[in-house]
Amino acid sequence: MTLEQIAIILSTMSFVLALFTIWLARHHKQQARESYGAVRKTLVLVNEVVEHMNVVVEHVSVIVERIGEYTLKSTNAKDEELDSSPHNAPQSDPVQQSSELPDKEQPKDVLTTDREDDQSADLSDKLKHNFRKITSKIYASEEFTTVDRDLAVSLATDLANRELQDDPKILIALGELLSSFAAADLAMYIDLLDDMFSPLTLNDRTINAPILINLGQRILSEDKPQKAVVDRFVKHRDAARDHGNFVDALAPWVVYNYKQGQKSTLNDILEEIVGLREHYKRAIRGRMEHMSDTENWMREPTRQGEKIAQSYKQFLERYGEKLS
Repeated sequence: MTLEQIAIILSTMSFVLALFTIWLARHHKQQARESYGAVRKTLVLVNEVVEHMNVVVEHVSVIVERIGEYTLKSTNAKDEELDSSPHNAPQSDPVQQSSELPDKEQPKDVLTTDREDDQSADLSDKLKHNFRKITSKIYASEEFTTVDRDLAVSLATDLANRELQDDPKILIALGELLSSFAAADLAMYIDLLDDMFSPLTLNDRTINAPILINLGQRILSEDKPQKAVVDRFVKHRDAARDHGNFVDALAPWVVYNYKQGQKSTLNDILEEIVGLREHYKRAIRGRMEHMSDTENWMREPTRQGEKIAQSYKQFLERYGEKLS
């Protein structure tokens, strides 16, 4: 082989090697791009998995909380059942049984006292929250279901039994509930709440007013209202006078005595109204004019509503000038 041939072969091999080097560099560059793309896809997938895990953790937390509530309710129910069971009576001296227990079990009841107090406080706060929530729903609705009504009354009963009604927010919620019941003419439930929360229903104007408004309509919706209804009105009327709520106290009362023909009492009430400050007299007359037409205060007039409106209208025709 001549030197010229060797030179040609070496030159060819150098060219081939150069081509191979270029190809190898491009190949590695492509692999790097593919690897980078794969890494990005992996990171996106990992982020999606993390987000899904966060959602799962939130759901699991809610489930665990509800299971805890259910367990607590079940435990309380079982404790009440055991306490009321005739088979739960001790078979021997409890002091002797306590002394036979290991030392580490002796202070069990003492250790759990603080925990029970905390649980009781949590239940009270949840009860208040649920009551305010349902009363707000009812108060904001033009119409509410019997389920909402019964739930609100049930929660109110629990509040009264636990003596938790002294919270100002609860008093406001109770006033809203009574106003909603008065608008729906739910007399039975108003009387029930009145009895449950007495004497707060007399001492707090926010609660007293809606009860008195409903009672004022009831004593005028019948020709001969029941004595129990009249007596309940009188009790709340006296409380309303102390609060300075002369409109709800005197407007229906003077019309009631006019309808019943109680002239002596009627004249006394008229003198009381005339002796009030001018803005009270205007407010009482304004209330009477408002109530004299059912379109002003009823979506769908009823027989009782028409009777109430007619009573106010007749009174104004006879004694309206005295209130001017």
